[in-house]
Amino acid sequence: MIRFTLIFLCLFITLSVLTGCGLLGNRNLSDKSQDTAPAVSSAEISNTQSTLNTDDYIGLWQTSPVVGSGYSERLALNSDGTFHMAASEMDGITRERFQYGSWSVEGSMLKLNVIEQIVWEGGRIEFDPVFNADIIVDPVNSIKAISEVFTFELSIVTADAEANNKRTFTAGDTKYWSLAAEPDSLQIDYDNARELAISGGYSDSGFDTKSKAENSGSSLSDYEKEVLELAENTLALLINEDWGALGHMVHPTQGLTFSPYGYVSTDSAVCLGMGDVISLREDSTVRNWGSYDGSGEPITCTINEYYDRFIMSHDFSKAQQIGVDRIIRTTSENNLYVFGNGCTFVDFHCPGVPDPEFGWASLRLVFSWYSGDDRYEGGLYLVAIVHDQWVI
Repeated sequence: MIRFTLIFLCLFITLSVLTGCGLLGNRNLSDKSQDTAPAVSSAEISNTQSTLNTDDYIGLWQTSPVVGSGYSERLALNSDGTFHMAASEMDGITRERFQYGSWSVEGSMLKLNVIEQIVWEGGRIEFDPVFNADIIVDPVNSIKAISEVFTFELSIVTADAEANNKRTFTAGDTKYWSLAAEPDSLQIDYDNARELAISGGYSDSGFDTKSKAENSGSSLSDYEKEVLELAENTLALLINEDWGALGHMVHPTQGLTFSPYGYVSTDSAVCLGMGDVISLREDSTVRNWGSYDGSGEPITCTINEYYDRFIMSHDFSKAQQIGVDRIIRTTSENNLYVFGNGCTFVDFHCPGVPDPEFGWASLRLVFSWYSGDDRYEGGLYLVAIVHDQWVI
C-alpha cells in the first residue's frame, strides 16, 4: 500500500510539472499573464502559402514609390497574361528599353517569358549636365526577337505604410510599387517605340535638348499633334495674360485648378470656374494657393504675384524639351490622374541655367474631354495649370 501511494505521488508530481510548463494540457490563450508566441499577421500567413493570387499583381508597377525626374523601371502585368517592361527614364545609357512577353505566377514564383525587346542601336554617347551622367544621343529603335525565361521569388502584395499605403511587392531582389491599376499606358509607350522601330525613326529618348515638336514631330500621332497645338495656343494666351480668351478654354464642369508644384494637392489647390478665370485680369483678390515647399507656410498672394512665381517663373515659350503625355522631369509624385483617366497634358520644360540640378522648371497644361451640351461643344478643355520645380 505504501509502495502504491509513493508511485501515485510521483506520477501526480510529474504530471503537475509537465502541465505547468505547458507541455501537456490546454493553455488559456486569453490569460495575458502567460507567455505567448509572437503574433503572425494574415499577410505573413498568406506568404507561406504555395499559391499566390495572380489577380493581385495585375496593374502597372515601378521600382520607386514616387515619380522622380521621370519614371523608374516599370512593369505592366496585363490581365491577358502578357507583360511589358520599360527601362528607367532616368537611365539614358541602357540600350534594352522595352521587353514584351507572357507572365504567370507558379507557386511562389513569378515567371516572365520574354519574346521581344526594343533596343537602342547606334547613336553617340555624351555627358548630359541635366542628368549628370552619360547618355546615348540620337539612337535608333530596333526590334529584337528573343526567347528567354526568367523566374523570381515572389512576395505577396501588401500596403507600404511609409509610402501612403501604396500597394507593393517584391520579385527577387527588386521591389515594386503600384503606379496605376490599369497597365495600358505602358503598352502605349511600347507600341509607339515599336512603330518607330518599324518606320526606322529615331527614338524619342527624352534626353534631346530640342523641342519634341521640332526634333521628332514625325513620331507624334495625329492626336498628339492636336494636343500639342492646343497646348501651344494655351501657352501663348498665358504669356500674354489673356485671361478673357483663356477662360473660354476652361472645362465647363471641372473648372481650372492651379497647382504651384508637381503634386496636385486637391485639398488646398485653388480651382476657379470659367467666369472667374475670365475676370482674373482685374482681380486683386488675395488667395491661399497652397503651401510653400520646405517651410510649409501658406502661399497667400494675388493672381499677378502667383503668375510671376508659379506660372511664368521661366520663359516657357523657349522650352528646350516638350513632352506630350510625358513628364520630362520632376521630384514630386505624379498624380495628374486626379483629373480623370481621360486627361492629357503637355509638359513644357526649361533646364536649370546655370544650376541644372535645382534651377529647372516645368509648366504642365492639363486637358480633359467634355462631351458637350447645349452651350458648349465637345472637345478638350483646360482643367489644370501645374507648375513644377525641384522640391525637398
